[in-house]
Amino acid sequence: MKKEATPIGTAKLVEDALAKYNVTDAFIAEAKEKALAIVVKDPTDKKAADTAHDLRMVLRSKRIEVEKTRKLLKEDALRYGQAVDAEARRITGQIEPLEDHLQTQEDIVRKHAERMERERQEKLAQEKAEREAREQAEREAEELRLRQEREKLEAEKAAFEAEKRRAEEERLVAEREKRHQEEVEAARKEAAEKAEKEAEVRAQREREEAEARVRRAEEDAARAKAEAERARIEAEARAKKEREDAEAAEAERRASAPDREKLRRFAEDLIAVPVPECSGKYAKIVAAAVVLIAQAKNTLLDGAK
Repeated sequence: MKKEATPIGTAKLVEDALAKYNVTDAFIAEAKEKALAIVVKDPTDKKAADTAHDLRMVLRSKRIEVEKTRKLLKEDALRYGQAVDAEARRITGQIEPLEDHLQTQEDIVRKHAERMERERQEKLAQEKAEREAREQAEREAEELRLRQEREKLEAEKAAFEAEKRRAEEERLVAEREKRHQEEVEAARKEAAEKAEKEAEVRAQREREEAEARVRRAEEDAARAKAEAERARIEAEARAKKEREDAEAAEAERRASAPDREKLRRFAEDLIAVPVPECSGKYAKIVAAAVVLIAQAKNTLLDGAK
């Protein structure tokens, strides 16, 4: 480690003090050569940027050391300080362009990195904004879907309630119509039953009247039949009496008639009797003999006139 410079007060020591900067022209020339040789080809040339950084740090350290030495040396005297300042400015004037060059070379990578980081941050911010916008759109879409579903459910519920009310109204109308029909049917049935009862009463009355007429007709017919029967009996009695009187007269007449007339009538009566159908041979012979006798009698009586 280098010792810090101390104030001195003699002119001789000025030169010696300036030498305390410990920065030779050779060092500056070498640093200049190295610094100017460092060129960052593109934003990805990190190796050159790192080399520029390292050399810049060395030069920066040297510059800071020079500045510290300057301050120490300037404390002794103004002239000494002027000399120190002049030398410091000289040295600084040679170093700063190198620093600026190196800083410029560093900035190529740094600024690129900063730009890349900024672009990355901007991209992240944009992606975040797009994601938030997308999420917001999705939330709004979901809210819209839920609202539409709610509205649909409410509409369906309203339609259901309306249909329910309509069905209830139809049911009430149907019940009223049913009651009306039942009342009409009951009235019709009552009227029909009344008409039926009246018809039954009327039919019963007509039946009773018809039965009465039939009874009267039957009674009249019975009386007529009885009269007819009585008349028939009387007629039969008269006819029987007349027949009996005629038979008696005929019998009396026959009784008083000659024998020949009696025999002739007997033969006629005998011939008038139907000959029975006989199956036996003897019976057939007897029947045939009776017929022949009767015919023979009749013939004999006719011949005897």
